[in-house]
Order: sequence, then C-alpha cells, then structure tokens
Amino acid sequence: MKRFLSLLILAALSSAPLAARPQFKATTPELRLQAAQDYLHNQPNQLAIYAKGFVCSSCGIGLRIHLKKLDSVDQQHFDKGVLMDASKQLLIVAFEADAEVSIDAVRDAVYSAGYDPEHYYQWNGESVDMRLFPAAK
Repeated sequence: MKRFLSLLILAALSSAPLAARPQFKATTPELRLQAAQDYLHNQPNQLAIYAKGFVCSSCGIGLRIHLKKLDSVDQQHFDKGVLMDASKQLLIVAFEADAEVSIDAVRDAVYSAGYDPEHYYQWNGESVDMRLFPAAK
C-alpha cells in the first residue's frame, strides 16, 4: 500500500510541469512588430506598448489600471481605453483626438504597474515606427 501511494505521489508530481505551460507560444520581435502594424495602421491616436514581463491577461490588469488613469486616454475605445494582447505582449492605448501624449507619463504608468517599458510603436502617417522609451529621470 505504501509503495502504491509513493508511486501515485510521484506520478502526480511528475505531471505538474505539464499544467504549468505558458498560456501562449513565445512571440518574437518580428511578430510583435507585425501585430503593432496591424493594430495601429491609420490610428494616429493610439500607442502600442511592449512591457517586458506582460505575458498573460492577468498580468495586464495592473497595467490597464495604471494606463487608463493617464490624461487624455479615450475610455470609449477598447476596455477603458486599453486593449491587451498578451500573446504579442502588447498594450494598445487609445487617446482622445488631438491629445498631446506624454511618453514619460506612459512610461511611468507602466513602471508603476510593476513592469519594464521597453519600447512603443506609433503611426507616423505612413507607417508604424518603433521607439525606445526615454530613460526615467
């Protein structure tokens, strides 16, 4: 009986890593750029943000809370102004038309949520540019 219980426990423990698989396949910078281009095409009032460590929808809750508090976020778009694409590690933030977006404030909101803002994507009128966030002062 003891041997049977030992084998049962061993079997349960050895299958635990299978349940802990990532929710999505790993993305690449190229796939992330393509997704940003798809989201931002002809969307001058939106930013796509890559936040290092944002890998699941649950991770994004804090990011959404901090980003939606930014001045001029258009909360009529997406979910309170923020669309989360965890599979590509992107947050799309919609801003009100003609709003002056503070990239420093966006960076600080991502930091406040506990993540590292790596870079962001923005429509330039013809295509999507990728830009690094400026260093915090």
